[in-house]
Amino acid sequence: VHPLYGSFGYSYDAMIMKLATPSSEPYIMLNLNTSVPVQDQELWVLGFGDTAASERDQVLANVLNEVDVQYISNDVCATDYGQNLIHNDMLCAAGNGKDSW
Repeated sequence: VHPLYGSFGYSYDAMIMKLATPSSEPYIMLNLNTSVPVQDQELWVLGFGDTAASERDQVLANVLNEVDVQYISNDVCATDYGQNLIHNDMLCAAGNGKDSW
């Protein structure tokens, strides 16, 4: 868990996990190119986040989940979710009935 997670709302919501045994799944390359993603580019997001369909409810996953979503700019994301919730260290993505931020 990032050492600053929890200090600034959802900022720094990142974690590296060490597996107890090797995985047979393919590995994921991290993006080092600062010019991507671009608006509407499809992204693959992994996490243990909220899986509730309602904004009023919270159901945290106990297994690693994945979702395919399209990148949206932080300006658009802040308009949809609120200026105080979206920070420069975040990346926003959404799809029909799904999101990640």
